[in-house]
Amino acid sequence: MNAPVLLATFGLSLASGVLFGLFPAWIASQGRIVDLLKQQSRGSTSGSGTHRFRHALIVAQVAMALALLATAGVMVRGFDAMLNRPKGWDVDRVLAANIHLPEQSTYNTDEKRRAVHEKLIQRLRQIPQAESTAICSTTPLFGYSKTAPIEVQGQTSDDPAKQPLGGFTMVGSDYFATLGIPLREGRLFPAELKAENPPLIVINESMARHFWPDRSAIGRRVGERVGDQVIWREVIGVVADTSFALDLSPPPTRFHIYKPMVNEPWGYMFLLARHRSPATLKNELRRAVADVDADVAVQDMYTIPEAMARFGNNLRVINNTVAGFALLGLLLAGIGLYGVISNLVAQRTNEFGIRLALGAQPRAVQTLVLRLGLWLSLLGLVVGSVLAFALNRALRSSLPGMTANDPLTIGAVALLLFAVTLFACWLPALRATRINPLDALRGD
Repeated sequence: MNAPVLLATFGLSLASGVLFGLFPAWIASQGRIVDLLKQQSRGSTSGSGTHRFRHALIVAQVAMALALLATAGVMVRGFDAMLNRPKGWDVDRVLAANIHLPEQSTYNTDEKRRAVHEKLIQRLRQIPQAESTAICSTTPLFGYSKTAPIEVQGQTSDDPAKQPLGGFTMVGSDYFATLGIPLREGRLFPAELKAENPPLIVINESMARHFWPDRSAIGRRVGERVGDQVIWREVIGVVADTSFALDLSPPPTRFHIYKPMVNEPWGYMFLLARHRSPATLKNELRRAVADVDADVAVQDMYTIPEAMARFGNNLRVINNTVAGFALLGLLLAGIGLYGVISNLVAQRTNEFGIRLALGAQPRAVQTLVLRLGLWLSLLGLVVGSVLAFALNRALRSSLPGMTANDPLTIGAVALLLFAVTLFACWLPALRATRINPLDALRGD
């Protein structure tokens, strides 16, 4: 438990109790003795001002309950949608392991790193159970390997400050097959690609649609600034968009560029293997690395579902906590509404007794109580819906990756709260029909 949060909550609860205890006392202290006696003589225990206050309390309680419960519902659905949204790649059948080659000693040149990359690729292909294997600079869990300004020939400025950002990932030739990313147009990197070949890239659909909406992106050139020079690369393929499985915030760019790892041989890399039961390949992957270089350790290894469960655990805890507090808030709202409406019925006990004594039907008394409670509740729901949409917009601006405009959830919560309100009104209304007219008149 967080002590400052606990103390703050305790203080707010205490302040709320004192405030809502003092306010009725203050209202009672403002009344004049003669007015109070007149009200008593008419069979009422409270004046119109007090009634208005109680009516406003019901409206405010319903409105606040709807706004907060709807926001909680939007958050719960938003978290769930974010965790379970389609990623554009196969998250169920992939095993990933990351290694870090000693770039300051054994693999201190691009040529040495390319050589060990080739050995790793060949050794991974020898894993008999694997459907496909590959190497890459990062997996699509958190973000790109790097982002940098890009220059699109004939379309963008040559000033880096005015150029759009591109997100880069270095991949091996079997990367797309291993992750299950479909090819939309063109071709992928050939397995025999060498460093001295002309530089090539594969881009995602969003980038292709943005820069070449009415024609093919194949054969177009995209420039990347390296130092003082621009390296131009030809687009040979377009693949489907992918999203990062565990990134809450929107990506810095939707333009995803894949480069062959042979052109930019990193020492830090991921090894990928695809299988219907990917966890069964963990020992095989470790042996493959050891066979290439026994001094290189596998730093971490996980299936993509394991990674999502590990890194997404906090999100699930938050989601469950929000859902739990939402249900508690619904319970408290129901209890509060029942309490206020019951108090209104109690204040009108003598009135209902006189009505029944004069021949009113119990159903008419019950309808009278229900009509008042439901009318005030509907007014509260209207005000609460406006507040809920306002809170939803504020939340969407803060967490765009998690929430969305969700009128369905707000409507569902409004219906649920209306049902709770109906029940909270029905119990006091039922009690009002059971008032004994003689007992009420004696009390008067």
